Amino acid sequence: MAGGIKHKTLDDGNFTATGASAWDDFHNIVEGGSGQTLGVGTIVDGQFVIRTGNDLVGTGVGPTGPTGPAGSTGPSGPSGPTGPTGAAGGAGTTGPSGPSGPTGPTGANSTVSGPTGPSGPTGPSGPSGPTGPTGANGVFAGPSARGVVALLESPTNAATTTLTSPSLLFSVTGGVPYMFQFRIPWKSYGAGGTVGLKLGVTFPAAISFGIVFRGPITNVVGNNEQTFHAIASGDFNIVSTSAPTGPNNYAFIDGTIYTSVNGTLHVLYGAEAACASGVTLMPGACGIMWAMV
Repeated sequence: MAGGIKHKTLDDGNFTATGASAWDDFHNIVEGGSGQTLGVGTIVDGQFVIRTGNDLVGTGVGPTGPTGPAGSTGPSGPSGPTGPTGAAGGAGTTGPSGPSGPTGPTGANSTVSGPTGPSGPTGPSGPSGPTGPTGANGVFAGPSARGVVALLESPTNAATTTLTSPSLLFSVTGGVPYMFQFRIPWKSYGAGGTVGLKLGVTFPAAISFGIVFRGPITNVVGNNEQTFHAIASGDFNIVSTSAPTGPNNYAFIDGTIYTSVNGTLHVLYGAEAACASGVTLMPGACGIMWAMV
């Protein structure tokens, strides 16, 4: 209690008013800080005294003191009974292989073949062998063909200077061999078949070629002979010296060519000799070319 508990004066023994006041002062408990007179509640022997409001009352528990130091560990008690066996744990990892034991004695020969062992690693590649001899030329997969046809009569040419046919031509690619044919009906407008046909081809520079021309040499209808001539160069022309009087004379060009550059294979035509009438290539003249690769 703040300020402590004190008595003021002793009783005068006569219980006068002054004495009663003095008695009270002597026996009353006054809180020293605030001067509050405190009543006394029930206090059991051995209890601590605490202030509750304006009364002093007993309590069995005093304020909690500081924690004392830890005591020493007592002796271990006796072991309890053994508990039941727990569930089996999972399999542990396989330990490392132990060293190989000594080789046992050789057994008797078995009549059963043992299993084949695993294949060993592939060894390094050996050196390349010598180049073998060149084989024979292989067969190509098959030629591819294309064709042309004249649906109109060509312009009449009365001069010996040749013209190119508007329809009878093929483009060629350097380095590709070709085979070709042209079948050409033609007509001479000269009287009595006196004007023959000059026919040829033009083409780009070639690695090789072989071209032949066939046409009539007489003017007898149905009984005219034919002649064969080889075309020797890109602008070389073959001349049919006479022509039957019919409108459907026949000329034929057949050959192979293997050019070194791209270009055009083109049919040329003209009159055997300069004249007023001339010659023309008829509708239906056609050609076919095969690329051999």
